[in-house]
Amino acid sequence: MLGQKSLQKCFCNTVSSLLVLLASLNAVSWAHDKARVGYQTGRLESAEQGEHAYQKFIEDVAFTHEGITIRADAVNYYDQKGILEAHGHIKIINEDGSVLLVADRLSYDVNKKLVQLRSRVVYQPGTIVCYTDQLDYEVDTQRAYFSQGGKLVSGDHILHSESGHYDHLDKTATFHQQTELVSPDQTLQCDSLQYNIASQTAQFTGPTKVMTQNGAILTTEEGGTYNTSSRSSTFKHGKVETADYILMSDLLKADQTADRYTTEGQVQLIVKNHKTTITGDSGQYWKAKRKVQVSGNPLMQHVTNKDTLYLAADTFLVQEEQLADGSIDTVVQAYNNVKIYQSGLQGKADSMAYHSLASTMYFYNKPILWSYDSQITAETISIVLHGQELRKMYMDQGAFIATEDALGNFNQLKGSNMVAHFKDQQITCIATENDSESLYFIIDDHSQLVGMNYLKCSHIRLDLDQQKPTKISFFAQPTGVFYPPNKIVADQKKLVGFSWHIAERPTLPEILARGCSKYA
Repeated sequence: MLGQKSLQKCFCNTVSSLLVLLASLNAVSWAHDKARVGYQTGRLESAEQGEHAYQKFIEDVAFTHEGITIRADAVNYYDQKGILEAHGHIKIINEDGSVLLVADRLSYDVNKKLVQLRSRVVYQPGTIVCYTDQLDYEVDTQRAYFSQGGKLVSGDHILHSESGHYDHLDKTATFHQQTELVSPDQTLQCDSLQYNIASQTAQFTGPTKVMTQNGAILTTEEGGTYNTSSRSSTFKHGKVETADYILMSDLLKADQTADRYTTEGQVQLIVKNHKTTITGDSGQYWKAKRKVQVSGNPLMQHVTNKDTLYLAADTFLVQEEQLADGSIDTVVQAYNNVKIYQSGLQGKADSMAYHSLASTMYFYNKPILWSYDSQITAETISIVLHGQELRKMYMDQGAFIATEDALGNFNQLKGSNMVAHFKDQQITCIATENDSESLYFIIDDHSQLVGMNYLKCSHIRLDLDQQKPTKISFFAQPTGVFYPPNKIVADQKKLVGFSWHIAERPTLPEILARGCSKYA
């Protein structure tokens, strides 16, 4: 016969086996009824906490509900409240067997279908992975929420923020407060960001800052979009700043693959080291090439010590060129319909180029310049600046200077080449070279014409004070003739090549009408 202790042991073993069998039967019988909780476990015990009884599941516990399976080392299930609490090696498994969530602690409200996970939470819906210490997951909507800091990893892109949620059905992650998107070539910081996993597009709002690997910083107060696949972004009222430039516009598009920025609508480019600002309707910036282009009715403003130089054209191109000695030459080029305005200098040309190292502006294709009362023409004209002020002007091939006097006559000076010297923005001396000619009308103190003097020689030097001739010198066998008023005929009053273009002289209102009204 069996002893009492043997009977008791046999009874306990039988009860334990029966409980395990019942647990298995429950798991099998509820497998097709997702509205109920199915489970399996190594050990099952009954317990009480105050007035609430619960079931305690120990060793390799698996609960199934609403298409998900919760696995853990130990689970307390409050049947009356429909609350499940899990501890140790927690995993939530999808129907396809993939791991959806991992955490140290878990609480699941069966009635609300809400899972609350705490401590070292890992959420992996598909191709992305989220890390946080506090996450709530809605089983029905498949939405996950975090409110105490989180990180999302999608390929080589990492998102950080204080709070947010992920909608698995829409494949959309939304982040709030101190949001940061770290990519291989840039870091984006903003207040709020929504990221669509399917389209790989991030939409951000509020003040935004992007720091690129090549040193450019992009900012906007209104947000924009960024595609992590194409590495292209769009900023509303954006600004990109480098060590040398600031470029801003109503719409700023950045293409990181091509290392190019495109701007539209009220564009402003600031060349920091040269006190130069260019405005227009559209522009492009190539970081690697160190080149910027502004078009669409552009206007350039260059601030000097005492004045501002305005320059209008159809297109401006600014590029930094590194020379053999390592020095950097900033080159500003203006194309088509170039017009220039400064208080003591105006002009027009087909095209223009400015080289910073030489401090020289070059005007091409028969430019016309005006310095106070003087009209200056040549095939090409170059102006040398010193300390941001006019220092010299070189007129090459067919140089011609004309000035209209009080009686409507034109004093004229021509030569193959000329050099004009400036002081305080005014011409103080003009020197001609080769095949020089001059035609000068003499007027007395009563504004009466005394006569016309014509002279031809190799070189001429004309000195001026307050734009009025004070001395004229002729070199290398000059020849000439003086005509009294009654001997002057119309054909003799103009040198060959003379043409008066005063109607084409640019005005400041005409220049300022170009460019972007917001910045000009």
